[in-house]
Amino acid sequence: MASPDSIQDFKVKASILLKQFRKGELSVARAAAQKFLQLAEFADLSANELLQKQNRVQHKHALAVIALESKAQTWTELKQQTERKSRLNELRSKFAKSEADQYTVFQPNRNRKFMGFINDWYADYDSARAHLDKAGGFLLPYKTQYFIVQAAYIEALGLDPNDPDWQKINFDWIKPADADAFVRLSQKVEKLQVAM
Repeated sequence: MASPDSIQDFKVKASILLKQFRKGELSVARAAAQKFLQLAEFADLSANELLQKQNRVQHKHALAVIALESKAQTWTELKQQTERKSRLNELRSKFAKSEADQYTVFQPNRNRKFMGFINDWYADYDSARAHLDKAGGFLLPYKTQYFIVQAAYIEALGLDPNDPDWQKINFDWIKPADADAFVRLSQKVEKLQVAM
């Protein structure tokens, strides 16, 4: 799987687009101009008219086009999304110890009594997610497997199952719906690990 673009990657793409617009051969410049016409500021112009007014197109406009092509409304939104994804990936890698021993953070301390918990285990994410959608609970990782637990298990780990961030991540530690909520929960888990 290709790694997600960084902010620097998006800036480079914007610089290339601007260079194509200003210095590319006519067909390349026209194609670049067509992209700039997505912006409200240039929407009333044709590609040829925009090419005749090259000095109006700035790097900020190229960044805005790259943002739109990346399904963000603005450059600021794309930058924030990228920073959140980067933080999310950093946290995931922090919890991954190795390929063979990933995501063991949710295994209870051996000194605690966890014998009464019956959890649903899955070898693949899709099956675990389908169970979560149907029956509820919390989807957690263990090494290369996935398991569904109930609120009592989360409490036994020392976490609050009623923390609103669980709902924000859609109760899914593997593919959280909200990066900021995942960051907050990860920090709480990290504090628990230090305390153990």
